[in-house]
Formats: sequence, structure tokens, C-alpha cells
Amino acid sequence: MATSPDPKKVFVVHGRDHDAREELHKFLKKLGLEPIKWSDARALAVKDVGLAPTIMQIIRAGMEACQTIIVLMTPDERISLKSEFREKPAEDADEEQSRPNVIFEAGIAFGKYPDRSLIVSTSPSRVLSDLAGVHVVNLSSRAGLVEVKESLAARAIPITARTGWERAGKFGSSAEERYALWQEHRQRYKYLLSPPQLIDLRRRARNSQIPPHLLGYALTSAVQHGREGDVPYWISESRDDREAVLAMLDVIQHSRHLRPRFRAARALECMNPQIVPVVLSEYLSRVPHGGSEKMSIAFKVQEQKVISEVASYPVSDEVDVLTEAKRQALLEELSDYPPYRSRGFPSAA
Repeated sequence: MATSPDPKKVFVVHGRDHDAREELHKFLKKLGLEPIKWSDARALAVKDVGLAPTIMQIIRAGMEACQTIIVLMTPDERISLKSEFREKPAEDADEEQSRPNVIFEAGIAFGKYPDRSLIVSTSPSRVLSDLAGVHVVNLSSRAGLVEVKESLAARAIPITARTGWERAGKFGSSAEERYALWQEHRQRYKYLLSPPQLIDLRRRARNSQIPPHLLGYALTSAVQHGREGDVPYWISESRDDREAVLAMLDVIQHSRHLRPRFRAARALECMNPQIVPVVLSEYLSRVPHGGSEKMSIAFKVQEQKVISEVASYPVSDEVDVLTEAKRQALLEELSDYPPYRSRGFPSAA
């Protein structure tokens, strides 16, 4: 038999970013609320339907038990539309979005419990057409945390905020913090800087010099995002930096996606010509046998033929492969990268 939802309990819909989920749980607990776990929702479903509840039954049991439902949207996936379905040039670009289960459960929440549901995000990502107009709270700033607190209070949720609630939940980590996580987790893509975070780091550079160890990290982030990452700016900032050269070689060797690898190779063409060949030679000497196939793009750097390589590269209509439209857009983008101009710094041998 259905019971009234508990005003203190919160059902959190989330994807694969478990760190963001845990940070949201910490924040909610600081407000005196009780986010329930999946195991709790399953136990509720077992009481209602027996020992083998379906996923849908577990979701409904969790939502029905909680007065508040928060959909946490994190950019867990990179997606693109198949070429035959594209209707405008902007649809050729890869986009980030939440996992399908998050999108599906958001539909359930807003379809059945619209007055109890709230969408929050950790960074900008693709806005679903059916959610256009639905307010999404960005948690990457203190203002976003305040907005969540005030929104819940306006819904008569009994909040008992504890000291330091506004500092609970690290969703908008600084570049230094994200760099540390990127290093700790073996340079995983999810810890790179987003375009807004790159913009913020660039603003900081107006007032103080960017620490050298962040230059390669920022350039690595930028080549993943392309035009949104403002690659030309980060090339100009890091063109004489040895670590940034190493970072671009790491992208070529380890990235699973073709366009970031081409961007990294083109970036190397625009960096210090006295540093790049030396670092490339050292790097190749450490590449395990069999890993040189990916590094073939790097050899085009010394010949200044990366753009020619892109122009002649085989195309395919498969998702996440270089389609003709993507190739033309990439060629235009790479042509905008600034040629190397010495700042008068001594070269590194």
C-alpha cells in the first residue's frame, strides 16, 4: 500500500560519475536531508512486489518514498548524429550528454512527479529538446548550491542546514584540483577541463601567470573540445613548453578519437621547432613495439604535413569516425592554428 513520501528523503538519479553523486550526497546531508541508496530503493520494491523487482519497479519505489527527486546530469558520454540524419551544420559536432538511464528517469520524474523534481548539472552539456525550458541548476558555483537550498525550502522541505553547508560538495573543482585528479587517475578524459573551465583559467592568466604544469593539461583539454576549447590560444601559451609537447604526444598515442589526435599533431607543428624533434625522438624511444602505428601521425609533424594527412585520410559514415563533413570542418579549424613565432626564449635541447 502506498504511503506518503518522506519529506527528509531524496531520490537521486545519476549516471556513471560516482564522484559527483557522492559530492551531491554530502551536500544534501549537510542540509539535514537523507539521500537514499539504490539498495534502499530495492528493499522498498521487494516489500511491494516480492524478491525479484524490475529496474522500473525499483525506480518507482524510490521515487514514491521520497518527497524530493533530484536528477543529476553529468556529461558522461560523447555522442554524434549519423550523417544521414543531420539537418544543419551544427549537428556535425560531437556533443556531451548524460547516460540514457538518466534521461529516461528524468522523464519519469517530471512526467509523474513534476512538483517534487529538480534537475541539477555539474557542467554544460547537451540540452535535450524535450527539456528545453526546464530550469537546470548548475552546481559548479556557490550560487548553484544556494539555489538548490532555496528551491527545496520553497517546496516546504524541512531543511536543517549545518555549518559549512555551502562548502559541501566539490562540483566546480579548480584547475589545480582537476589536474591532480587527472594525474591520479592516469589522465582519464573525465578529469579534463571543460570549455567553461578553460575560459576561467584564461581569465586567471590576465592577472597572473599560469603555472607551467597546467599548460600541457590545458592544451590537452582544448584539443579534446576543438573550437570550443580555443586551441589556438593554448598553443600560443604553451608553444615553448616541453611538458606541453609531451602532452600532445600522449594525446596522439593514447586518445581513442581521431580528431583530438590530429589537433594534437597540428599543435606540435605550431610549437618550438627546436624542442619538438628532440622530445619526439625521446618519446618514440620509449613507445612499446607495436605502438608506432598511432604515432605515424606524429611523423607528419616534422614534415609539416598534418593538414595534408587530414585531407587524404579515408572517410567513413560510421559514428565517431572521420566523415567528409567532419574532415572539412577539421581542415578549417586546423588552418586557424597560429604558426610558431619565437618569444626569444632559449630553446630546450
